[in-house]
Amino acid sequence: MMEMLPVSVRSGVLDTMRRQARLEFPLECCGLLSGRDGVIDEAVPTTNQENSPVAFSIAPADLIAFFKELRRRSRQFLGMYHSHPRGRLEPSKRDVADFHYREVSYWIIAGSGSGRIGCYRWEDEGFVPSAYRVIEPAEE
Repeated sequence: MMEMLPVSVRSGVLDTMRRQARLEFPLECCGLLSGRDGVIDEAVPTTNQENSPVAFSIAPADLIAFFKELRRRSRQFLGMYHSHPRGRLEPSKRDVADFHYREVSYWIIAGSGSGRIGCYRWEDEGFVPSAYRVIEPAEE
């Protein structure tokens, strides 16, 4: 098996994900990630149509708008994220069953958004933890 390179993400993206998790706590938040040249540089918060503390699904209108904007701006779809308000950092059974975009990274914000964020990639039949590299603004 080939070793995976860390996912590259701008620090502001992590800040956006944490902020959304705090604002939507105790419900799960969710969103989509985009960028260029394999670097995630934008988080797009979306509506959790489940309106639930234990489940999420991105509203179809948000997905359509996101993909139209990607094409218009020549950007890449690089990931998606959601929070686990009860603090579990690992993907749930539902996360595994409902994951449809296996070529992108998958992020989980644990708790109320003040702390841990985990990154995962799909491999074989499930998620595997992935290292990520935070790129600060000075590195741009």
